[in-house]
Amino acid sequence: MLGACSSRPAAESVPAMISPSNRVLVSKDGRKIGYAISPAKISEDTTKAIVWFYPLSGCSQIVDKASPSLSKYQASVISVDRPSVGDTDALAVENNPIERIQGHADDVVAVLHQEGIRSVIKGLTLVAPFVSTSCKHSWKIARLGNWVPSLVLTCATKTIAFGEPLFLSMFLSESALKKLVSEEEQALFGWNDSDFKDIVDTLPVVGKVTANAKVTEAQLGANSMWQQVCDDFAVESGCGLVVEDGEETTKSPNQQGTVPSFPIVIHACRKDTIAPCAAVEWLARRCYGNSTIIIHDEIHSHEVMTFLGGPPRNPGLLHAIARDWELLE
Repeated sequence: MLGACSSRPAAESVPAMISPSNRVLVSKDGRKIGYAISPAKISEDTTKAIVWFYPLSGCSQIVDKASPSLSKYQASVISVDRPSVGDTDALAVENNPIERIQGHADDVVAVLHQEGIRSVIKGLTLVAPFVSTSCKHSWKIARLGNWVPSLVLTCATKTIAFGEPLFLSMFLSESALKKLVSEEEQALFGWNDSDFKDIVDTLPVVGKVTANAKVTEAQLGANSMWQQVCDDFAVESGCGLVVEDGEETTKSPNQQGTVPSFPIVIHACRKDTIAPCAAVEWLARRCYGNSTIIIHDEIHSHEVMTFLGGPPRNPGLLHAIARDWELLE
């Protein structure tokens, strides 16, 4: 998920040049918040930013990987580590999915304030958004997880999350990764051998720093309560919540006929099995009534979608989105 922000803060609050290195902010409650930011000097009194919410337990290291290709952006690209990921401390109630989402949102706001960003949101783009198990078209494995006993789900997610780094370090190879990216995609987005080697070296490291978060977030993905978060956003943003019950369609009464003050665009691909097109369309109808859905027939998997088309050093879809927002020539 990406969000475009802009502001005109007091001149003294805007850094003259933002360092590409990782940063740590200490919040008012004493928690550390880790984040990364790619540099872009706009002017003395204006800062613009793209906030990059990376997929499942993703950490801000991805912005450092992409930094060389972001040098021409007319904005900073910011990614904030989620609670218990990277340099960000865990929350007091880490196992509560809803409070975890709210806590991360508060962390992002604190980082934006630190960097001189005062106004959000100018635009929202969702790339292969995960759809809750409330939708009959959502990911089959998630729907299965929603039906198993909670103890079984907890044990399974912990085994996967903590075993994944070891598995990746032992069995992940460049040749295996190349099977996830078709030759057509490699040619279109400029993948090369060094990209696959870099991912092989990076994934086990990222897996270790995100293991705790993956346990919580994987359980959230299998829980239908995730839909309540999306529904709340639909109402509060002005999109309006649309609930389909058989042949009857109802809208949230206090939001009927309203539209959000910012554009919402959703990107998806037909061969995505984790965020299937039918599920994404269901989510768009229900929660993002004013959204545009762009289908990418040139992309053939969820993995390539969430890499934003290209390799980490050059995410082509991110560049296309930035051009749409007039933040890249």
